[in-house]
Amino acid sequence: MKTREIEEGGKKEEDPHIWHNVDNAMLMVKNIEAGLSRLDPANAATYKANAEAYLKKLEALGKEVEAEVAKLPKDKRKLVTSHDALGYYADRYGFEIVGSVIASVSTAAGEPSAADFAKIVEAIKTTGSKAIFLESMTNPALVERVAKEAGVVVGPELFTDALGKADSKGSNYIDAVRYNTQAIVKALDD
Repeated sequence: MKTREIEEGGKKEEDPHIWHNVDNAMLMVKNIEAGLSRLDPANAATYKANAEAYLKKLEALGKEVEAEVAKLPKDKRKLVTSHDALGYYADRYGFEIVGSVIASVSTAAGEPSAADFAKIVEAIKTTGSKAIFLESMTNPALVERVAKEAGVVVGPELFTDALGKADSKGSNYIDAVRYNTQAIVKALDD
């Protein structure tokens, strides 16, 4: 797996959001299974069986994401998010990252400067982006201000850095990826 580099505070860092590419999640499952089997060989067969069952679900999810994204014309695949969390997703599924309201991989980063605010608004207008996606761990006020200034809508809330509550559409990894993909495609195709 090739990691993405991003610039954070003038320094290059690895983007930690690898799980947004289902192929990476599959690699993670294989690595977890191998690690657990090495540490607990007596239960290796159970770890292997569980991993194989989950990998089948992830393979199906990967195909589902590809099929859903294929419904969206390539010229509409422009992502603007509240913070920089969907780079691996964009790389894998053919989206252009226009930018993020908080130019950081961390939701704890402060508000953008006036220049950064103007820059993201201009990028949205220039690229024809249709929505800004609010992430589940982000305060909506800033995103709403940028959306209003850029003349776009705030898309559905996405599950990026955390799963949702047990009764939500993002209560587990598979449901969160499925929901995010459907929400992105619908908002960008309207």
